[in-house]
Amino acid sequence: MSVGMSALGVMQGNFIVNTAWVIASGVVIVVLAYLISMLVTLRIRKISAYRLVTE
Repeated sequence: MSVGMSALGVMQGNFIVNTAWVIASGVVIVVLAYLISMLVTLRIRKISAYRLVTE
């Protein structure tokens, strides 16, 4: 975080980070990524291997 803030000109800063927010953010990102991947693969799931072979 200090590298990103020093690029903006902030050399020293005390940030109070709540652990619950960090954990909740991680969980939300994982769940959102899972839901997006399920939506993207919905069309692929409808394709049947048997139908591909018989065509």
